[in-house]
Amino acid sequence: MATAISQNGWSVIFTATDKNTTKIPHIVGRVRAGDVATIFTALVNFIHAHVEDVSKGADDWGGNVRPIRGKTTGYSNHASYTAIDINALQHPRGVEGTWTPAQASAIRQFLKDTLEGVVRFGEDYSRKLSLVDGMHFEINANAAAVARVAAKLRGEKAPSTTGKTPAKTPAITAATGSTTLLYQGNPKNSAARVRKLQAGLNRAFPAYSKFAGGGDGKFGPYAAQVVKEFQRRSGLKPDGVVGPTTIKGLRKHGINL
Repeated sequence: MATAISQNGWSVIFTATDKNTTKIPHIVGRVRAGDVATIFTALVNFIHAHVEDVSKGADDWGGNVRPIRGKTTGYSNHASYTAIDINALQHPRGVEGTWTPAQASAIRQFLKDTLEGVVRFGEDYSRKLSLVDGMHFEINANAAAVARVAAKLRGEKAPSTTGKTPAKTPAITAATGSTTLLYQGNPKNSAARVRKLQAGLNRAFPAYSKFAGGGDGKFGPYAAQVVKEFQRRSGLKPDGVVGPTTIKGLRKHGINL
């Protein structure tokens, strides 16, 4: 029997308790386990920390086997557990402008810079094809692209494209400290490491790094802005994520994380 596929090309999971589903913070129900869960966790935590509260009620939804809304055929991406709805009652389908321009801009920037476009925002649906759906976020890429972004978020070596499973080798040696990424919205950010980053940037780049008191240990929008400026001036991808390449660049300036 042919495998059922949702709109984005991922296989439908018919049982919520399937081993390929898991719980993530804030979301009622479950999402696809593994790389999808890693990406959605980063997204939900970012929105909760920097855009709006995602703990106001039980209107943050995950997987659900059903057709695409408004259609009698074709599985929704919720059916493959690759879609979530955030603050659904505040951002109902078909209603435009429920996110403020600043909120929508922050979300789009995170989707572009940190998640590298593997998640689509329902606010950006083409008006010719579908109603705007501000609550909705869905995986919009294949498994290989999703795996690559998830590996970046976890601070791991990017998955091999040869079909072999790569070892989870730290990108830098243990002597240089933790290899966990630092980025806005990451629940695993170490306050001590963020403070060391802030103090180091202040010391090395006072022209554009001005953390009050040497830093508060919180990786917020200003920290992301300063990191991006460092990355731009260092010829690195300005994504605001302090990963292996950026860590190596910082070390050249005496900032050891």
